[in-house]
Amino acid sequence: MRLDQFLVSKQIYNTRARAVAAIRAGLVSVNAVVAKKPSQNVSDDDNVIAGALPYSSGRGNLKLIAALEKFNVNPVDYVCLDVGASTGGFTECLLSHGALRVIAVDVGTGQLIPAIKNDNRVVVLEQTDIRNLAPICAVDLIVVDVSFISLCNIMDALSAWHAPQIIALIKPQFEVPRAIAARNHGVIKSADVRQNAVQNVIQNFEKVGYKQIGIIESPIRGGSGNVEYLAYLRRVAQ
Repeated sequence: MRLDQFLVSKQIYNTRARAVAAIRAGLVSVNAVVAKKPSQNVSDDDNVIAGALPYSSGRGNLKLIAALEKFNVNPVDYVCLDVGASTGGFTECLLSHGALRVIAVDVGTGQLIPAIKNDNRVVVLEQTDIRNLAPICAVDLIVVDVSFISLCNIMDALSAWHAPQIIALIKPQFEVPRAIAARNHGVIKSADVRQNAVQNVIQNFEKVGYKQIGIIESPIRGGSGNVEYLAYLRRVAQ
């Protein structure tokens, strides 16, 4: 059985996402060897030991972990801006990877899990639209995960922070015209439509001074099974 499935079957973690997060965080060992892959084959004969994850903020953590690993971004001692913080998945990931401080911005309220909201490394700005927030400090990295709005609509606000790096979760279901999204019941199945949406976002980032360095498909799908993407961009020297 896969290690991540094994951990859930033994009720060590309540979801595979949590199990994967623990494995990638180095919290799981098999026969006294730290596990590296969720797909590792194990059985009841193996000695599996697992530690507790510090938070339980959701799937966003796993999405950002994949981007940090793929793009070789090390946020140790970074001051970061998390736009669309929601329950705190991206913020959790940044903190667990050594971020010095995270400014967590969201238009909603009461969504951040208490463990993150009460962490003294987190500056919580609830009921705050990034478009109405003037930069309050220099940041090393912006991460963004917003819904029901196109990234193109907040790019000027993002670029105003002059962050040298951005990792953006691109959700084609919110980037295509509403008529197309409605016609597909909110699920964008066409790879061509998704790619066109992604390219439009990247082109708009270029207009505000950011160059795409890399892009990957998110390891976890969005709502209703939508394919999403993680883009890594760097600010062009001006």
